[in-house]
Amino acid sequence: MKTRTLDTHAVSSALGAEVKGVDLRDPIDETLAHALRKALDTHRLLIFKDQHIDPEDQMRLGAVFGTISRQGAAERKGHGEVSFISNVHPEGRAG
Repeated sequence: MKTRTLDTHAVSSALGAEVKGVDLRDPIDETLAHALRKALDTHRLLIFKDQHIDPEDQMRLGAVFGTISRQGAAERKGHGEVSFISNVHPEGRAG
């Protein structure tokens, strides 16, 4: 299998890395999928900043890491597999 090196930057010595240079709206080929799985195995948490993805993109990314379970997923505009979590209240206030 062809290997791809991701641009990752550790965010702490204990856990997590920011991944740069990947547009999650684009198709994920097996080479990129392998690199993402390896990065997750190494860093345990991957951060993708400034990504503007829709539910289909999120599902595609999630499938890279394994089977997606619908258990407990709430329906939202036809995307029952995607759970939305936010600290922004309906009136727009964060907290």
